[in-house]
Amino acid sequence: MIHEFLHIWYALDERPNHHFQQDAVIGYLCGENLNYKMARGFNCAMVSASLYWPELCPFTKKQIGWTDSNGNHIPDILDVKPVVTLFPNNKKDTKTYKGRAISPALPNRNPHSEGGTIKPPHDLSVVLHLAPVPEKNLGIKDLFKKVPAFNPPFPWTRNDITINTIISVEYRILQGDRAMTDWMKAKPEDGAFDKAVEDFTFTLNPLNPGTYTIEVRAMNSVHLYSDVTSTQLIAK
Repeated sequence: MIHEFLHIWYALDERPNHHFQQDAVIGYLCGENLNYKMARGFNCAMVSASLYWPELCPFTKKQIGWTDSNGNHIPDILDVKPVVTLFPNNKKDTKTYKGRAISPALPNRNPHSEGGTIKPPHDLSVVLHLAPVPEKNLGIKDLFKKVPAFNPPFPWTRNDITINTIISVEYRILQGDRAMTDWMKAKPEDGAFDKAVEDFTFTLNPLNPGTYTIEVRAMNSVHLYSDVTSTQLIAK
């Protein structure tokens, strides 16, 4: 069951078969099947779950998205910084700012998709239950169970997906190189920071005359900060 379940998440067989050879590449992170027939010497559930579970080779881990290339304890599939944008402030007499914070998805690198350069082989689609299968009989005539036709409920597509959300947007005020305030919390427009795309707002307290820099940053649910976005303010 474990072995077959891992197929759902694009893990390929490493035991000898005619579906997935050593040059096969698949999965969100475009993982190679280089341990096919244990060519790299790794024990792995995709060779035999009954013998090797819970061991997974590094190639299977990449196929299912379980890698951490830079060792920062954030899976590569989630290791994407947020992006924050300030909207233009056309009302010169207001100190209220609005913007949008986004926690983008890592681009899906699966080479097998209708939108990609390689269309999935029919046998691969059938194994992963993503291709239509006609009705057929098992055995001689009708002596054995009839297998009904199957039409997948969704097309084979390559989608960019993330479970990251924006959890905080902060701003601060600088004058020259000197920070005039600590980082302060902006407010979510919809009442909570809990989605991948969030609009936010904040209002500055009155400032003494002078030129200031307003810096804004966002944090997502794996605690990655965006690059800082800034804008200039001339207080009179």
